[in-house]
Amino acid sequence: MTDLASTTPQSLGRDPMVGLRLARVDGFEPAIALGQDELPAYLRRFTILFADDATMLRGGIGRVTRAVNAQGEDVALKQLILPTRDEFDDDAAHEALVAKFKAAFREEYECHRALSGLKGFPRLYGWGEVDGVPAIVMEWVEGETLARLRSRLAVDDAGRLSPLVAARLGRDLFDLLCRMSLVGEGFVHRDISPANIMVRTARLPLDRQLAEGTFDLCLIDFGSSLALEPASAVAGTGGKASFTERYATLRRATVAYAPPEMLTDDIPDLRALRMSPAIDVYAAASTVYELIAGVAPYEAAPSTSGTSGSRKKTRDIASPTVSRWTRGPTIPLVPMRPVAI
Repeated sequence: MTDLASTTPQSLGRDPMVGLRLARVDGFEPAIALGQDELPAYLRRFTILFADDATMLRGGIGRVTRAVNAQGEDVALKQLILPTRDEFDDDAAHEALVAKFKAAFREEYECHRALSGLKGFPRLYGWGEVDGVPAIVMEWVEGETLARLRSRLAVDDAGRLSPLVAARLGRDLFDLLCRMSLVGEGFVHRDISPANIMVRTARLPLDRQLAEGTFDLCLIDFGSSLALEPASAVAGTGGKASFTERYATLRRATVAYAPPEMLTDDIPDLRALRMSPAIDVYAAASTVYELIAGVAPYEAAPSTSGTSGSRKKTRDIASPTVSRWTRGPTIPLVPMRPVAI
């Protein structure tokens, strides 16, 4: 994981004061413990930023923008997208919805912090507010998502990758899943998809990674993630809803890759099932399937792609599980003819 303090500062290729939005991060909370002598310099690095809104991408309930600080270092600024007020909502209902969004965004930050510093995950710098809206400051990951790279890596018009490249990407993806198991009682991302897997290119260009057969992958977007609890804690809740259950409509998965337990609310032992690393294994396998077959195992209703290449989220579809089971798999996985790589 690259530490901004140890790298040569990178600029956006222009005067940071021209055409960028000043983003003052108020009430900044560092993501790491700092001594009193270290705090002033850290605050100077991350509390005054210049955001390039032309780079803005939406992820979950937040929008991510590339920004530069006074030292010329690139960072990512993720700000909460506050819910719009419905014409039928009264003040109390709208305030409750805003509070719900803020709590879910804070939970995303805390989950991300558990992984910050591990290879394969963006480094987290801190939390604060920009213009009164909650914001997260983190590492800007230089690279592209698998959703965007698929067409470049494809070996045929169906968008399929060579089995060898797909297997190597799958190997490195499952390596990230193994690292998450080392955090506390374990950790589950719960929204693994090509749109949330980046191939870093800052250290090694993509063509070199292809030639060497090892990919510098990075998981992003922790809006659905969960730090696991001890089994005794889950069993001893007495039916009390977990944070994830209380905010389930905001913390869902991408339908084409998610297992059934993430797509329905009417099966037994749902809470325990949603707190299992098996969720990520299923989604990662679905991702590898798509790399090889050119399509995901299931398409829930007509799929839609946003700017990030992600398909519909479960909260956008009334009955994704029923839809998938009714439609069945997209295509059988058939062998490919040998392809020179």
